[in-house]
Amino acid sequence: MAKTDGNGISHNVEAVYDTIGGRAQYHATSVLIDGKPINDSKTYRVATIDYLANGGDYMKGLARGAKVAVSPNAVFDDLLYYFTEGKGKDMPLKGSPENRWSILKL
Repeated sequence: MAKTDGNGISHNVEAVYDTIGGRAQYHATSVLIDGKPINDSKTYRVATIDYLANGGDYMKGLARGAKVAVSPNAVFDDLLYYFTEGKGKDMPLKGSPENRWSILKL
């Protein structure tokens, strides 16, 4: 995430990265999930697209994860279905203006 100056992260995640010369580096100084530090002995569920999970966009692939569900559809098809016919039908989208991505300037 740091190399691309941030990608979308969930509303319950906060990430802080070091910076050198104004650009985020690869070292996270803090990552919180639900306001708590990552627990190495806990299992977390991550939803993403295969491009990022496989290491695209300069990311490291999710090598230790296990796929629990894979859709044969393009992501936008699944999103359209969710909001037009699925559980999200007639539910308002609630975007948040809060910043969940921070760069620590050294």
